[in-house]
Amino acid sequence: MKRFWVLCMVFVMLVGSLAGCGDGGGDQESSKGTESSAGDSRTEESSGKTGTVETANGLSTIFPLEEALTTDMFAYQKTGTDLTGNLAWTTMKDLTNMHWDLTLASDGDLDEKRSLEFAGGEYKSVFYKSGISEADAMKYAKDEIVIPLNDLIDQYMPNFKALMDERDGWKYITSSDGNIYSLPQVNDDGCGMMLFINQEWLDKLGLEMPKTFEEYIETLRAFKEKDPNGNGEADEIPLYLANGALSQLLPYYGIAFDSNTNATYEGEKMTYYPTSEEYKEFLKTARSMSEEGLINNYVLGTWDEQAAFGTTQDILGSLLQWGAYLSVGAEKDENWPTVVPFEDTMVPYLGIQFGGLVLTDRCEHPELVLQWADYFYSTEGSDLGWLGIDGESYQNNQDGTYTWLTDGAWGADMAEIRDNATLFGDKPWPGRSSKFFDEGQTNPEEKYLYGQREIVKEHFTERFPKLSYTEDEMKKKATYEADINPYIQQYEAQVISGEADLESTWDEYVATLNNMGLQDLISINQAAVSRFYGE
Repeated sequence: MKRFWVLCMVFVMLVGSLAGCGDGGGDQESSKGTESSAGDSRTEESSGKTGTVETANGLSTIFPLEEALTTDMFAYQKTGTDLTGNLAWTTMKDLTNMHWDLTLASDGDLDEKRSLEFAGGEYKSVFYKSGISEADAMKYAKDEIVIPLNDLIDQYMPNFKALMDERDGWKYITSSDGNIYSLPQVNDDGCGMMLFINQEWLDKLGLEMPKTFEEYIETLRAFKEKDPNGNGEADEIPLYLANGALSQLLPYYGIAFDSNTNATYEGEKMTYYPTSEEYKEFLKTARSMSEEGLINNYVLGTWDEQAAFGTTQDILGSLLQWGAYLSVGAEKDENWPTVVPFEDTMVPYLGIQFGGLVLTDRCEHPELVLQWADYFYSTEGSDLGWLGIDGESYQNNQDGTYTWLTDGAWGADMAEIRDNATLFGDKPWPGRSSKFFDEGQTNPEEKYLYGQREIVKEHFTERFPKLSYTEDEMKKKATYEADINPYIQQYEAQVISGEADLESTWDEYVATLNNMGLQDLISINQAAVSRFYGE
């Protein structure tokens, strides 16, 4: 990918851009939306310009524009909120003098409205937090509707370029055809699902945090046999597993596992794990745990039941979850620390998410839109998007921490303030995570969970490749996985419950997967791995 920098537009070019992208002046933001004029004048206006886009505090020095510029946009708006009155959104309008003629969609109708936009030919210039998938973006790009952003990023997004260089992230935002179609949300690599344990039960039985998987099983046995909840009944569930969650236990078993492809990696070599001898041994261990009564009825286990047990009864000893509070409640989660991973096999949850901002061929001045978006990849812009404004939505305590201002105009609690004053959440947005948001928290629940995730991060394995597929590959992959993935989960449940004998059914299980097209699926995934590594 090219790595040259281009000079910010001079005033004459700016005046031309103002004339082409909408009327100047007035706030055109509404939920109605109007179609911008077709065509694209960026080639004439941008060609031949070289140099550096200059920024001040993360914001391009071209802003604020001398005359207001209005561009049409399709955008996600969380149900019950008002994007047009959002503190961070209106602040950005004041900083840039860029206005948006908005067509808004919420949780229940987002996918339908977005699809109708493209199907009807009345699509907007900009799609912001629209939930568009990489597959759909590539499909619309093939129809010359969605435009590639490669050169525009080179020219007009210094903050984003620096971030991608720092994270070595270019391969993670590039589609199989070599183009970049979306500005992503970029977070630090996050944790996947974690294993949590009941600290009160450990303390009551005089047990330490297990340090190996074998010690973990011994701890579960103690939970089953020694009545840690003290009610005199054998009602304890040492480990609750929701049906389909078994693979989340693999990193603690010693296997760094990619749940997106059901694979493990040794360098660039991908191995399909559910047909391996190692996986067979893992299933044997899970069946043994079930026979001993160390887990619940796996066939019937659900996330809702786990949460019901966790919040209303003292019968759970260990569980898998993104955060323990989701299953035991915020008032009890500090009694549920994460099990410290036994090996460095925890897979980083990819912190680069597709779909934050996509441009179409109707956008007459993408250079301005991308410079607007580039601010959110700076420190100042990320703080705005995640926290709002110091003194209005939050208070910088000047000691490395902040406090949400729940007595102000933006909400009576943290959730309301986030809805009314910040831009992140629900769908990927075009910006980066805020270091201050993560490290400066004073909310007890969030601070505690952040600390637990940091423990897990110390045991990260290398980041797995992000696989991009051609249109034909995506169709075939979806067809194969529609049969293969449910069958694997069904077989897991049958083995763990004892309905199927592992030794006598294993060969038939593998043969069935092959008949479903497993080898073709493996070839598709391996081709994507090879593309990622440039083979």
